[in-house]
Amino acid sequence: MITTDALLRQVGRLDGVLAACVVDPSTGTVVGATQQRAEVAVPVVAAGAADVVHVLGLMTAGLALGGEVEDVVVTATAHFHILRVLPVGPDQGLVLMVTLERARTNLAMAHREIRAAAAP
Repeated sequence: MITTDALLRQVGRLDGVLAACVVDPSTGTVVGATQQRAEVAVPVVAAGAADVVHVLGLMTAGLALGGEVEDVVVTATAHFHILRVLPVGPDQGLVLMVTLERARTNLAMAHREIRAAAAP
């Protein structure tokens, strides 16, 4: 089972990563983080990730369709944000939030690599 630090090191090597953090969505607390450029305010990103996961959890529960949130991909003009719910192990219930520079990132490949890195 991968540790938070090992997960962040692995994700931090992806092309185009600006920042990555593991967040407790119930509190918005940053459990661990890595940052390539100072322009990304990790605590602000963490709080936003916690809010997004909370809202999507409420939405999926309200739809009564079954299933849980696994990933969220947000595209912005200059960045991609990928949120991955960590499904098992000591980090169960935590969220991995990765911010990528859009011009340097292949979204599909980054998403695939993040899913693989966070797999049990």
